Amino acid sequence: MRLPAAEVGLTFLSVRREDYDLCFRIDRSDDPRLRALVEAVRSRALRARLADLPDYDTSTTGTLKSVEA
Repeated sequence: MRLPAAEVGLTFLSVRREDYDLCFRIDRSDDPRLRALVEAVRSRALRARLADLPDYDTSTTGTLKSVEA
């Protein structure tokens, strides 16, 4: 919520941090729609745009990791 507050000149007090994950089944990783989405999320252009927003940390944006169910 920092972005809307910054846009109107309000001070902001963070009370928590949230991570956003994209989860998908590994057997779907060849789906062209999913590959396009992952490519977009990993792009330098998106990371640069997010980095310009207040309080967005892009240091792990686009990182893929496998987990067991």
